[in-house]
Amino acid sequence: MLPAERAKPTNKLLYPPHKINEAVERVKSLLFIDAGIFIIAAVTAFLKGELGFIIDIIGLTGLIFFVMAGVLSGSFASGDWVRANYEDEFEEREEKNRLSKNLFFVGLFNLAISVLTYEFILQ
Repeated sequence: MLPAERAKPTNKLLYPPHKINEAVERVKSLLFIDAGIFIIAAVTAFLKGELGFIIDIIGLTGLIFFVMAGVLSGSFASGDWVRANYEDEFEEREEKNRLSKNLFFVGLFNLAISVLTYEFILQ
């Protein structure tokens, strides 16, 4: 291969714009879910009279979302079991992976909100 052929510029983008827009929309919807959880936790804590209850609710929901993401991704299963179930249809596997990623990010946002709430309210 000639050096000029190797250095040819390509017009392929690493992340096409439509994929970036889809990812931004997904993150927006996940943030709305987290905002809803935070509002429910804040109202519950206000009615109960304990601001520390916000941390309990949001942290617990974050852990629940992490566990659900782990179950869907197969993180808690042995390698043999995952290999045996790998023969699912491609679309079904992609849907499980997408849902697992979404649940992971919701759990991550919830735990981040829980830590920030602890830092700003109880400290």
